[in-house]
Amino acid sequence: MRGRLSDGGTGARRRGLRRSRGGMLSVEIAVVMPLLLTMMFGILDYAWQQWTSETLQQAASFGARCMGVLESSCESGTTYSATATQAYVQSVALERGITVPTADITVNNATTCGTGTGFSSVTIAYTYKSIVPNFRSAFASTFTLAASACYPNQP
Repeated sequence: MRGRLSDGGTGARRRGLRRSRGGMLSVEIAVVMPLLLTMMFGILDYAWQQWTSETLQQAASFGARCMGVLESSCESGTTYSATATQAYVQSVALERGITVPTADITVNNATTCGTGTGFSSVTIAYTYKSIVPNFRSAFASTFTLAASACYPNQP
């Protein structure tokens, strides 16, 4: 009996199990998938944070210009209106999908920017909430994004 092992064939079974690749794909997916999903959600969350930051900066710039040139959206009668300006900044942000509370918007039509005087300014301090709240458990899931802009007042 040349081809037979003395242990009743268990050695052949062990060698067969070592060569078997049947369950390897499941194991590889179980190991790699959480890493890929974490990376994908991290990229999406970072992209949304950047989108939000750019939207806030654009809303602040539009609001400061609106006050500086005294557009109809930022005035009441023929004078500047803080309430109208805040509403305008909110509408600009909302057009791009960001809801900014009035309390987060600070407007001033008589401020200094740099070394110059006679500027209008808008500052937004927005509390950003992660789109994947549990993803940032090691970090803060909410933090403040700030945007500010100045525009010279037109005579």
